[in-house]
Amino acid sequence: MKKYVIDVDETVIKSYIDAFWEKQFPDQKMCSEVTILRNQRIEIFVHMQELKDQDQFLRISEKEIGKILFNLLGYDRDFYVTLSKDL
Repeated sequence: MKKYVIDVDETVIKSYIDAFWEKQFPDQKMCSEVTILRNQRIEIFVHMQELKDQDQFLRISEKEIGKILFNLLGYDRDFYVTLSKDL
């Protein structure tokens, strides 16, 4: 199987991620930032209010965001999710 390289703007990824947040956690106010690191890894910073179950949030988010990145962009590498409670 051939591997292809594509160039995706961070704002495109952010729009998918923000739509996911709104659908999955409608009562939680949050915003995100997306950075594509030099090694082509994606890093997602999530700024939010206090969260009741951080572990569950991370499990759901990592699984579902992984699916989004793969299905829409073909991205099958590791990515990072960083939470910040500063909203």
